[in-house]
Amino acid sequence: MPINHLTDWQTRSWLEFGDRFSDNFVFHGLVKINSEIQESLAKKNIFTIEQTGQYIQIHSIKKLREVTVDRKQPQTMTGMEMQMSLVAACLFPDSTSGDICSYTPGLITDRNSIDRDFLVPTQLLQTSEVGEIVKPETLAVIMQPGFQMGTKDQQLGLDFYFPNAGTYTSDRQAEKLSITRTETIDYKPGLTFSRVRQIIKANDREAALGLTIRGWTGILDDKNTLLNSAVQFGTELLPDAIPQINGSTFQANKNVNINLFLAARNARLPANSFTAYHAGIGKAASSASRHQKQSAPKAQFNSL
Repeated sequence: MPINHLTDWQTRSWLEFGDRFSDNFVFHGLVKINSEIQESLAKKNIFTIEQTGQYIQIHSIKKLREVTVDRKQPQTMTGMEMQMSLVAACLFPDSTSGDICSYTPGLITDRNSIDRDFLVPTQLLQTSEVGEIVKPETLAVIMQPGFQMGTKDQQLGLDFYFPNAGTYTSDRQAEKLSITRTETIDYKPGLTFSRVRQIIKANDREAALGLTIRGWTGILDDKNTLLNSAVQFGTELLPDAIPQINGSTFQANKNVNINLFLAARNARLPANSFTAYHAGIGKAASSASRHQKQSAPKAQFNSL
């Protein structure tokens, strides 16, 4: 909220709601604690106005903004299941006549390791190797009807199970595409204490303005309160903006150029930010009349 010497108190609130949007009550309030204006005229005809003020602001501060987009598109999924074993007379070195060997490794899909989202196995178990001699009791089990891998002590063959071996989308299914967007915003209350010091000096030809703003902001449930407070209190070591202007033998012109005030309040600040320290100095030629707003000379203001 903008602050000037006439600010007493201000409030602003609204309700955010919508389809697939979190309901939020947002409130901003500003209260003046103290405000003073002092005027003085120096011997060299330099007219000075110094305004100081202390203000407290209460904010609804956005701490979290989360956008979730769900995209659903029907697809045809193909899978594969293969069970195979191959045993025959041994032709491997160091084998004896009459031995039966396995010509496939023992590999089993761990069905407990299938990913629930993508339906693909993440682990294969190896139970035997190629060339392993088949035990008589294992061979007896393999010879039974259906696919048999053998006994608990020796399991041979391949037992693969891939529920998702690939997907494809047909033109008819593509028309059923749906996208859902959900936005969630979480606000936390925050408190800001601000001090404003504005000094205006004018002679018969021009005026200079010095503006200094210092602030401290605390946010509920902020994990970095100590660090943020240390940085904000550290700005107390920075100087105030004190403008300088030359004196004159002529009477001071109190018609301060309105563009000087507009330039001082036209600083570009980051969105959703808080001011810990802002200081700047500007100058502008004075207007001949208070009513000469449209043709008032241009002003410049440099700030940090």
